[in-house]
Amino acid sequence: MCEVPLKPGRSPLEYFTQFFDEEILNMMVTYTNQYVAKKNRVGDCSENEIMVFLAVVLLSGYVAVPRRRMYWQREQDSHNELVSNAISRDRFDFIMMNWHVCDNDDLEKFFL
Repeated sequence: MCEVPLKPGRSPLEYFTQFFDEEILNMMVTYTNQYVAKKNRVGDCSENEIMVFLAVVLLSGYVAVPRRRMYWQREQDSHNELVSNAISRDRFDFIMMNWHVCDNDDLEKFFL
């Protein structure tokens, strides 16, 4: 198990980037956009969008709802303003459907 020492004055973003550094984020952006292009879909993802996407995924493990789409509903008991202000439901769903962390054309090397 990886332990991260808590340091006074560090922001949540600093802890986030300790696990998801620029290299990891760039890799996710590259492979996600590569997959989007191969599927002839429109909508490249940026590094910032991937960061927001990951933050929502992490938050969903802490603030659970029966269906992910409920974060964007207007009902008081399920709406999450932090999520709905950060990313639209449709954009989150688009990234979720296309998110990749490796090149599908190069998977063979992992199984040899």
